[in-house]
Amino acid sequence: MNLQIPIMCTAVFSMFAVSSVSASNSAWQHVASTQAHGASQLAAEQVRLDAQFYEKVEKFVRSCELIMTVPNEERGLGRTDWHHLYLYSRDICRPWLKRVHQEASPCEPENAPVWCVDHDKGRQRFEPLLSAYFGTLATSMHSMPDPVARYNVIALVVPTTDSAFMREFTAEEVGHWVAPLVIEFLATASGDDALEVASSLTDSWFGLSEESRQAFKRFATESAAVSPSQKSKLLEITVGHEHD
Repeated sequence: MNLQIPIMCTAVFSMFAVSSVSASNSAWQHVASTQAHGASQLAAEQVRLDAQFYEKVEKFVRSCELIMTVPNEERGLGRTDWHHLYLYSRDICRPWLKRVHQEASPCEPENAPVWCVDHDKGRQRFEPLLSAYFGTLATSMHSMPDPVARYNVIALVVPTTDSAFMREFTAEEVGHWVAPLVIEFLATASGDDALEVASSLTDSWFGLSEESRQAFKRFATESAAVSPSQKSKLLEITVGHEHD
């Protein structure tokens, strides 16, 4: 691990000056709780964090800030759309990015800790923190009765993990962290939502973990919420991944 490369690529591997692992865990858990709250708030306004929404994010949000310089005739967005993008930026995007910047600060001085430049030590330092982060997302989802809110929580995971920081870990590690979210999500998911999430995770850089693959397979064969067509498509995804 070498933190001398651009900050937005690997900054998260540096640790903010905190006195204990417990404090660091709390900081990452707070990020997850804030994101879950944002996902729930957007759901309350009938917003799904689906591909269509992320197309707007891609076009109108940079570094978690709204791009206000886009010409009016090219925006095609109303006041409500901008409000939803603002909520996403404030509650889902910005908490993660802010934490990244805070984690980077000890690695800037010349006497940076060894884990700033040692790949293995950096991973060892962050593994329990990320485990706490993903665990808090799963716990937050468990308390949500709204299916759209639950969908939004798992839908924010793929964009969050699509970063150079997360790619410092193996696909197996990331998939292991995501699996409890998948299992919790499928407890109440509709067939359509399960199929959409399965496809999204399969297309991600880390793919479906064995745990997630088995969870989708059980859902496809045992859930009353699945139509014959959805069952066929889910099994096609999981079996196809099994042989990758």
